[in-house]
Amino acid sequence: MSSFRLPSLLVAVLVAACAQTTIKNSWKAAEDTGPALRKVLVVGVTKRADVRRTFEDTFAAELKAKGIEAILSYESEPDLGPEGAERLKVLVGKTGADGVLVTRLVKRERKLDYVPGAPPPAYVGMNMYGYYPRAWAGYYDPPMMVESEIVIAEVNLFRASSEKLVWAATTETFAPSDIAASTKDFAKVVITALSKDKLL
Repeated sequence: MSSFRLPSLLVAVLVAACAQTTIKNSWKAAEDTGPALRKVLVVGVTKRADVRRTFEDTFAAELKAKGIEAILSYESEPDLGPEGAERLKVLVGKTGADGVLVTRLVKRERKLDYVPGAPPPAYVGMNMYGYYPRAWAGYYDPPMMVESEIVIAEVNLFRASSEKLVWAATTETFAPSDIAASTKDFAKVVITALSKDKLL
């Protein structure tokens, strides 16, 4: 009988990487009784045009997969900045969007997680030559601290007819080294939450 065990650090990294984005907190306007939104203007707030395009393209694709019409704000307003509120209002009216989804990066931070040492493998039924190399496993697999990068983002959904905020959330995304993959995961998590709250 043999036993195989991944190192604790590798297990921790694999688990974290599989769950890239999580919603840390969210809020829904209790007074909002409007219908589910069917035409959403997607706005990425960032100074980097490439990141904005990736975000809006990916979010639009995920919305369309749910049967929701999505409008890319960068196509009509490629340089929409801090002074662009009036231009955004005109764009909403021109496109006929019933919802506006605005996302912005809040901050990046380093996070330290404690990973306990793994218990020794099972030895029942193992002969002494199979056991001996595994006897060292506990000694060389001590507890450790694992550092990772976390991106915190803010998501706000407005109903165009009332211009009021109807849903907001703060998200955490783990180690977003691949912007495209991380954005797709981020979009899926947010859209699933919005659907659950019957806003989409």
